[in-house]
Amino acid sequence: MGRVMAGKKNGDPSRCADDTPCALGELSSYSITQEFAGATVLVTGATGYIGSLVVEQLLRTTAVSRIFLLVRSKRGAPGQERIARLLHSGLFHLVRDDPKLLSKVVLAEGDLNSEQLGLSATTMQQLLEQVDIVIHSAASIGLEADVQATLHCNFLGTQRLLQLAARMARLRCFLHVSTAYVNMNLDKGTTVDEVLYPLAIGKQLSHYRDVVDDLMSMDPEGANVRAQMYMDMWGFPNTYTLGKNLTEKLVAAAHRTGLPTSIVRPSLVCGLSGQPYPGYCGNLAGPVGMGVAMAVGLFDKLSSVAMVPTHVWDAVPGDVVSSVILAAAAATSAGLTINEYADEAAEAAGGPLIVHAGTSTTYPVSMAEASYASVDFLRLNPAPFKLPGSHLFKIPLDYVPDEEAVKRRKYWTGWKVWAAVHLLQLIGQHKTAHRLKYGYLAWEVMNSTKTDVNIFFSSRNLLQLEALLDEADAASRLFKITWTLKEGGWPRYIATQLAGMYRQVFGVSKVKGLKYNDFRFIPHQAITPADVAAVASADAPGSNGSSQ
Repeated sequence: MGRVMAGKKNGDPSRCADDTPCALGELSSYSITQEFAGATVLVTGATGYIGSLVVEQLLRTTAVSRIFLLVRSKRGAPGQERIARLLHSGLFHLVRDDPKLLSKVVLAEGDLNSEQLGLSATTMQQLLEQVDIVIHSAASIGLEADVQATLHCNFLGTQRLLQLAARMARLRCFLHVSTAYVNMNLDKGTTVDEVLYPLAIGKQLSHYRDVVDDLMSMDPEGANVRAQMYMDMWGFPNTYTLGKNLTEKLVAAAHRTGLPTSIVRPSLVCGLSGQPYPGYCGNLAGPVGMGVAMAVGLFDKLSSVAMVPTHVWDAVPGDVVSSVILAAAAATSAGLTINEYADEAAEAAGGPLIVHAGTSTTYPVSMAEASYASVDFLRLNPAPFKLPGSHLFKIPLDYVPDEEAVKRRKYWTGWKVWAAVHLLQLIGQHKTAHRLKYGYLAWEVMNSTKTDVNIFFSSRNLLQLEALLDEADAASRLFKITWTLKEGGWPRYIATQLAGMYRQVFGVSKVKGLKYNDFRFIPHQAITPADVAAVASADAPGSNGSSQ
C-alpha cells in the first residue's frame, strides 16, 4: 500500500483508508469547502464543458472569494459577453439569480496560444498577487489534428501557464486536467495505473522535451509524418493522446521543481447525473455523440458496429469529474501527498497526485449495456430525423466485429450523411445539418476498432481521495467523487443523458418514460447589455479583481 502523508497539516490520530491505525501527522483528511473558502481561483477552459462545470460547482458549493476566468474573444463575441452567456445558461440556474455570487467571477482577458498568455500588465499583476489555485481545463480536443496545432495549444499553452504559476506568490495548487486515454498506447486489456509511463525508443528512454522540440522544429507536413512514426512506434491512436501524454510529463517536471501540481484524468465525460442539471450535456463529443449517431440511424446494420459488445466502455458523469477536480485540487492545496503506487513504481515516487476520474474499475459498464439502454429509450422516443434505411437493433453478445465490413459500412454511411446534410441545408435546416455532421464525426471516431481497446483505469488514488474527504463534506453530498449503483445506476443515467441530448440536439421539450430518468429541461436566460456590463474585468480602470 502506498502512503498518504500530511504536508502542511497535522491532525489528530486517525485511521488509513484500509482501517489500519496511522501515526500522528502521517494522515490528515482534507476539506474541499475549507480549502476553497476565501480562495482566489484561476480557471482556464471555463467556456468548455468541464471548465463550466467546475466554475458552477465552485460558486454553488464553496465560499470561494473570486474566480478569474482566462477567456479570449471568439467569433466577434468579446470575453465579457461569452462569460455572461455562460453565467445565464441553464447549467447555472441555481446561482444565476444571485448577483453577489456572480460578482465573484472576473474576466482575465487572455489566450493560452499567445506569449505571456496575452495578458495585460494589470491583469498579470492581479493574477501573480492573488491566485491561490489554478485549474487548467482548457485544451484543443481535435483527436486527429495536425501535431503542431495540438502541441501549440495543449503543450506550449500549458507551459506558458506553468511559467505564470511559478511566479504566483500565493499558489497552493496547479491542477492540470488531462485525459485517461493519455496511456491509450498500452496493450489492449491493460489496467492503467495512476502514474506516468516512460516512452522509449528501443531501450533508450525518450525525453518529452526532445520529442516536442523535434516536432516543432519542422515544417507542418514533415512534423505530421514524423509524428506518425512516433505514434506507430509507441502505439498512440492519434495526435491528441500523444500530445496529452507529453504534456503530463511537462506538469510532472514542474512538480519536481517544487510547484504543487496534480493531474486529473477523466475518461469519456458524459452528461450530468445530478445537480445542478441532470441530463445536461455540454457538447456532442464522445458517448453523447454516439447517442446522436444511434438516434439518427448511423448504426444502420450490425456490420456497422466496430466494438466488441462486452468490452468495458469507461464513461463517467460530468458532475463526478468536476467533483474529482475540486477534490484533487483541495487535497493538493492542503499539502496531502496521496500516492498509492509509491512503493511499487519508481516513476510515481515524488511525483504529483494523479487521479483517474472514471468507472472501469469501480462500477464498469459494457458497450452492450449502454447500447441496450439506448435502444430501449429510442424505441419510446424515435428521433425527429433519421437516415433512410436504418433501424434499431440490439447487438448480440457474441458479436465479433469485421474491420473490413465496418470500413465499407462507414464509407456508405458517410455518403448518406453528406447527402442528408446538404439536403437539410437546402431546406433551411442549418442547425439540424450541423448537428448531424458533428454527430457523424463523433461516431466515425468512436466507432473504431482502433479505439476499442478495453483498457481499465486503476482507481486506487481516486478511492483514497474519496476516503480522506472531510466527514462534513462527504455528508453534504455536494461532491460526488465516484459513480456507483447507489447514485442511480447505469440504465437510469443513460436514459437521463439521452433525454438531455434530445433536448439539446433535436429541441424536443418532452420525452416519454420520464419516470425512468431524471431529466428536466432548464432554459437559458436571454442576456442583456446590462448582464454583459455586469461581468467584472481585471482590466477595468481601478479594478483589483475583488468581488463586490
